Amino acid sequence: MSIQTQLSQLTDGLYVISESDYPFEVLTLDPEMTVAALTPEDILLQLAPLAVAWQNRTPDEFLGRMCRIADWMTEEECATANRFAALLSFVNNDSDTVGVFKVGIIKIECYIIGRTCAGEWWAIKTHTVET
Repeated sequence: MSIQTQLSQLTDGLYVISESDYPFEVLTLDPEMTVAALTPEDILLQLAPLAVAWQNRTPDEFLGRMCRIADWMTEEECATANRFAALLSFVNNDSDTVGVFKVGIIKIECYIIGRTCAGEWWAIKTHTVET
């Protein structure tokens, strides 16, 4: 299974909860883009060339809150939390290099960029609204 297919399955139907809910978008990276990439920041600067400043986050800081299960949650909410946990597990365990970046203010572009243990770069993008 390709990394694109795997990421599509992991993120399909998941929405990042903020002041507005946004889906994930699996980005297709140009192979030429990834040849020279040494870090996730290098990929970020190619995906968002106007990004002059960004906030770094860990995968746990960005996705962790969406993985929590509470007693009051419905069965559907628990299933969604488990899907976020599967995504977080992929990000933490199936990649040897990962960067999480928040670019902008108010409507913020959020990128999770990583490289698999086999050396293949991948990226997903979403948005959050933070006022």
